[in-house]
Amino acid sequence: MKIKKLPLFLCFILVFVLMSSVVMAAPIQHDVSQGDVVIESCGANCPGHVITGTTSSNTIVVKEGTHRITFDKVNVEIKNPKSPEKTVPFTIFAPADVELILKGESKLYGPVAILGVTDDAEPTKCADLTIAEASRGSLVCTVKDTGMMLSNLTIKGGELSVNPAEAYVGYETWGLLVENEFIMENGYVDITAANAEGDVSSSVAIYAGTGFTVCNGELFAMSGNVQGAYSSASGVVTGAVDISGGLITAVGGEASGEELTVSNGIFCDEIYMENASVFALSYAEADTAESYGIFSYGDLMMVNARSLCYGGKTPLSIGVSVASVDLLKGSFLAAMGDPYVTSHENYGLFLHSADGKVTGSDSTLLAKGHLAAVDGNYSSDPFASFNCTEKLSDTDYEGAGKSAYGGYSTLPSCKYLYLGKTYEVTFNANGGVGTVPQTKSYYYEDVIVLPDADDLVKNGATFLGWSTDPEGNWYFEPGDEYAVNWVDEVLYAIWEENYVNPFTDVKESDYFYTPVQWAVKEGVTAGMSETLFGPEITCTRAHAVTFLWRTAGEPEPMTNDMPFTDVPSDQYYYKAVQWAVEEGITAGTSATTFSPDSPCTRGQIVSFLWRFAREPEPLLEEMPFTDVSAGMYYENPVLWAAYYGITAGITPTLFGPDSPCTRGQIVCFLYRYVNILS
Repeated sequence: MKIKKLPLFLCFILVFVLMSSVVMAAPIQHDVSQGDVVIESCGANCPGHVITGTTSSNTIVVKEGTHRITFDKVNVEIKNPKSPEKTVPFTIFAPADVELILKGESKLYGPVAILGVTDDAEPTKCADLTIAEASRGSLVCTVKDTGMMLSNLTIKGGELSVNPAEAYVGYETWGLLVENEFIMENGYVDITAANAEGDVSSSVAIYAGTGFTVCNGELFAMSGNVQGAYSSASGVVTGAVDISGGLITAVGGEASGEELTVSNGIFCDEIYMENASVFALSYAEADTAESYGIFSYGDLMMVNARSLCYGGKTPLSIGVSVASVDLLKGSFLAAMGDPYVTSHENYGLFLHSADGKVTGSDSTLLAKGHLAAVDGNYSSDPFASFNCTEKLSDTDYEGAGKSAYGGYSTLPSCKYLYLGKTYEVTFNANGGVGTVPQTKSYYYEDVIVLPDADDLVKNGATFLGWSTDPEGNWYFEPGDEYAVNWVDEVLYAIWEENYVNPFTDVKESDYFYTPVQWAVKEGVTAGMSETLFGPEITCTRAHAVTFLWRTAGEPEPMTNDMPFTDVPSDQYYYKAVQWAVEEGITAGTSATTFSPDSPCTRGQIVSFLWRFAREPEPLLEEMPFTDVSAGMYYENPVLWAAYYGITAGITPTLFGPDSPCTRGQIVCFLYRYVNILS
C-alpha cells in the first residue's frame, strides 16, 4: 500500500493538535469535604490541582516537588480534628515549591494556617509558597500562634489576610514567619498577629529573616499587644527592607510590663524606599518602655518616597532611629516622637551611629519631638523650634546620639530640616484684571499673609479672598495666614457676582430681601417669573419640600418607593417628596396622600426644618406664643425655631401655626436656618 506524504502545513496542524491535547489536560480535582487531600508530584506535564470543599476535620497535605494548586472557595476550619496531629489545615512537606491560585474566597482556621515541614516531628520553615499573579480571589487565615511558617513567601496577586482567633493570647505569636525572603509584587495583604503575654514574650505581624521586599500593592501589618518584662511588639522584623512601590503600613502594638518593653513599627538592618508611601507606627505605655516608628541598625535611604513614622507615649519615644539618612528626589520624611509626653526623652529623628549624618537634596525632613531640657532650657511646647532662626539647606548632621530635633548644642535645634526643597505659590486673577502678587518659592509650612486685591478688579463682582479651589467653595480672606504645603500650588482670586435684583415685587427694605437674594443665588427658587418673586403668594407643600430638598443639595433618594398616590413621577417635586419621606421629614397628610397642592402652614414648615435638623431637644423652656398649645406636633419645632431666631412669630405673642406660609416667609426660614445654625 502506498502512503502519500502529508502537506507540510498539515503536519504543523497535527503537531499543534497533539501538543494542545497535552497542554489542555484538565486539572486534577480534589474535594476536601470528602476526606483528606494529599497532593504528590505528578511530573513535568502535571495539569495542576484544583481544591474545593468545606470541612471541619479534614486537612490538605502537599508532598515534596513543584506544584500548581488552585483554591476554589476552600474552607478548612479544623475545630474537630481527627487526631492531635491533624490540626494544621494546609501542610507542605519540603523540599517543595507551591504556586497557589486563589479563586473566590477561601478560609483556613487552625493553630497555624500553612506550615512548611521536613517531617511530622520536626516542623521547620522550609517550603516556598507563591500566591500567583492569576489570583482573583482571597485567602483568609484565622489562627492562634502563627499564620504561615515558610522558607520563602512571594505574593504576586490576590488578597491575603491573617487574623488572630478571637480572644487568643499566646507567648510568641506571628502573623507570617518567613525564614528567608518575603516578596510582594502586587495584591493586597492584611496581617494581624495575636496578643502575647509573659516575660520575654513577643508578637510580630511579619518576620522575614533575610529580606522584606515590596514592589507594588497595599500591605498592612500590625502586631498584637504584649504584656510582660522584656516583651516586644513589632509590625515588621527583617533584615534588609526594599520598598520600591505601593502603600505600606506597619504598626507595633502596645507593649507594657515592669521591665524593659519595646514596640516597633519596622525593625530591620537597613531600609530603602522609592516611589512608595510608608507609615510606621508604634505604641507602648510603661515606665521602662521604648517605642520606635522605624529602628534600623543601618541607613535609611528614600528616593521620591513619602513616609510618616511615629513612636508613641513612652519614656523613650523615637519616630526614626537609624545610622544615617539620605533623602533624594522630592522625598518627604515626617519623623515624630510623642510630642505630648514632656517628662521623658522623645525624638523625631535619632542618629545612633558615631558617624551618622542627614544628607539629601530636593527633599524635606520634618522631625517633631520633645525633650525636657534643651541646651539647659526647659520648654513645655511640644512643637517648640528652640531658637531655630533659619531654614537649613543641604546640611549634614553628624555625631553619635544626635537628634534632628534639639537636645545637643552641637546640632542646630530645628524641628524642620529642608534639604534644598522649596515649593512655588502662584497667584491667579481667576477672571480679574490687574496686578497679582508675584510667584515665589517657599519652604514647607512657611506662613504667607494673604494680600488684599489692591488694583485687581472684576467687572460686576466683589473680591472675597484666595483659594486653591478656583470655584471658591472655600477661601481665605485677605489678612489670613496661609501655611505652604509640600506641593506647588496656585491660589485663585475668588469673586462673588454682584447681585442685581430682577424682581419688581422685592424691595431692598423688605424683610425678605436678603433671603430672596440667597435663595436665587443658591438655586432654591428662581421666582414666579423673570421679574416677579411672589413673596406674598401662599407656598404649597410641594414647594416647601422642594425648597428644603434644594437647600440640602438635591440628594438622590435611596429607593424608588413612593407611598403617596397623589405624587406623579413626572412632577418636579417627586424626588423631593421621596427624599423627605426617607429622611423622616414628612409622613404625608395620610398613609397614601401627600397633598402637594395644599397650602403649607407655618406649623408644618418649622416641623419640616426641625426634623431635617434631626429633631434636637428645644433649649427654650417657656413657649412665647399663646397660640401654640402643649402636645401639638409643632410644639418642640416652634420652641427650637424661636430659640435660634428662625422665627419671631407673626406678633410677639402669636406664631400663627395654622396660617399659610408665604414664599417670602419660607425663604426667610430656610435662610435663617442655614446661616444661624450651620
